[in-house]
Amino acid sequence: MKDVRYAEKKISLWKNKKFLTILMGLFIISIMVFSVLYYGLDTSGQAKVEYKGLEFIQTNQGWQTYTEEEKKILLLSDPRDLENVSSFGVSLDFLSAVGMLYLSFNPEEDVSGALYDFQVNVEYSGGLVAACYEESEACADVPIKTCADAGLGTGVILFKEANASSVVLEGNCLTIEGENLLLLTDRLILDQYV
Repeated sequence: MKDVRYAEKKISLWKNKKFLTILMGLFIISIMVFSVLYYGLDTSGQAKVEYKGLEFIQTNQGWQTYTEEEKKILLLSDPRDLENVSSFGVSLDFLSAVGMLYLSFNPEEDVSGALYDFQVNVEYSGGLVAACYEESEACADVPIKTCADAGLGTGVILFKEANASSVVLEGNCLTIEGENLLLLTDRLILDQYV
């Protein structure tokens, strides 16, 4: 019987399916990477606002800036709206002396934006607990905390809607009250840096 030899047919590199699959994969990955870099680094379409030496850029999460110490600040309110809010001269330094902090509010009032901005921007390493400042059905499962509960090692921050705006610190109790709690809280946050 005669030996049959099969000649191996050489396939050109461009007709090799495995090579083409890898090449297409690399092409698609590079397009994705460059598009993310382009859109991620392009700030030309973003609104920029200057507020007392800080340059804010509007992002999907809110208005963002960095302090000279590279601390990120992210606010929900437009910094231009804070120009008309009075500074109350209150320092948040008392937070370093408390191990437990109660954020006390009425759940029927619009406090979500103020609470969010406070939690995102204020550095606090102790225990943080949501509370109410008066009893109601909505507060059945949370503690009731007022300024009377603030003391050595325990801080209370009250968020209250009211006709007159004020930010008052008495001992370890901070009361933020007014018609627009978000603006008051954002002004308090920025006062810590400017």
